[in-house]
Amino acid sequence: MSHFGVKQMACTLCGGSFRMVGGAMVHPADVLCNTCVLALYDRLPTEPLEELKAWCEARLKPRMGMMPPTLAQAIVDRLERLPDVARSRAELEAMLASRGVLGG
Repeated sequence: MSHFGVKQMACTLCGGSFRMVGGAMVHPADVLCNTCVLALYDRLPTEPLEELKAWCEARLKPRMGMMPPTLAQAIVDRLERLPDVARSRAELEAMLASRGVLGG
């Protein structure tokens, strides 16, 4: 039995509900709604990573044994790699639009 599929999730940063493809175990740093991902992506070129980490940390609650500083660092670590995956905001928007759809 597979635990992989489209699931209703709660954004780690804002708490908003959204759908995304995921497995049985998903790291909380990977559970960010499209709005939060795009907001962070837009801030990435102009803000130091420490400021982005502080912004994330201020919105986090301890969860799953991870304290806010640790979880905020995990989010920033992923954010740093986004420009390697999505070279433009339009490309990122297209990727985000398809993440709630299995097979496409």
